[in-house]
Amino acid sequence: MTVKIVNDYRDSEENEFFFRNDPMATAGIKDLIVWIEESTPYTVVQIPHWKIQTHGGNTYSYGIRIEK
Repeated sequence: MTVKIVNDYRDSEENEFFFRNDPMATAGIKDLIVWIEESTPYTVVQIPHWKIQTHGGNTYSYGIRIEK
């Protein structure tokens, strides 16, 4: 068994986006994500919620990363 402990905060990268609500359940955002995956060479990768820790009052439960 391996365990990874996340103990550091960092700024988000230019290709990372964070949401308070599920983006795939939000009209417009879902359409944009589907369009990106179907019409561009990019893929959208979900960031697991357990990897998202916020510091400073804003709480985000969902994250995506756009990769080429």
